[in-house]
Amino acid sequence: MTQIHHSVYCTPSAMLFSKPFLGLCLMAVAAAPLTTNAFTTLSQHRSSLSRVRSVVNEDQQLLTEQEEELLFGEDSPNPPFPGVHRTKDRFGNVLGDPRAPNPLDHAQDPLVNKLHTMREMVDSCPQVWTELARHCPDLPAILDEHLCDETIDFTFQQMDQAVSKSAAVFAGLGVKQGTHVAVLGENSARWLLVDHGIQRAGGVSAVRGADAPADELRYIYEHSDSAGIVAMQGPKLFRKLASSAQASGLP
Repeated sequence: MTQIHHSVYCTPSAMLFSKPFLGLCLMAVAAAPLTTNAFTTLSQHRSSLSRVRSVVNEDQQLLTEQEEELLFGEDSPNPPFPGVHRTKDRFGNVLGDPRAPNPLDHAQDPLVNKLHTMREMVDSCPQVWTELARHCPDLPAILDEHLCDETIDFTFQQMDQAVSKSAAVFAGLGVKQGTHVAVLGENSARWLLVDHGIQRAGGVSAVRGADAPADELRYIYEHSDSAGIVAMQGPKLFRKLASSAQASGLP
């Protein structure tokens, strides 16, 4: 095999050569055929690589399970939440154990089951009280110890009866199907009785909290087409609100 030697001499003046000239030099070097020595060296490297691979394969076959665990670690635990090292999210918060019972799972609760099964039967909010009063009349339905003049502690049967009385009062005041009634009240048990009473009588309620800005209240009541306004707060609650506002530095 004829050997062709290509030499490129780089002197300080070569730094001034143009890019096309340097490209031609590199192409000339790349186009030169490999020498016999180069083929011999490549063959030697391949032989060495084969020997290394065979040694590695032999070592892998001789490893025991204990040695593999020592070198590569144990397999991922299954389930992935062992009792000691709990998995964390990217913020460092410990994630819950999926095997633990869900405290929010009330699948066996008869009340929750009733709420699920009556979805297709109920067509209004007040009707919820009627259905639950039939199913579990004596279970506690609502408790309000803070936002009413007196404590409200009703069962489902008592709540259904109170809503019916509220509906009768509004019907006596002229509320009928489609009548709009505005309500000024806090988010309390009394508000719920008034709101559901209006609905059971066939009316539509426009409700807003008493702590809302005056401009907002005025806009809602002026644009709700309401036949009247129900102010449901008693004097005791108004005094509570006044004391709270004064303590907060409000006028």
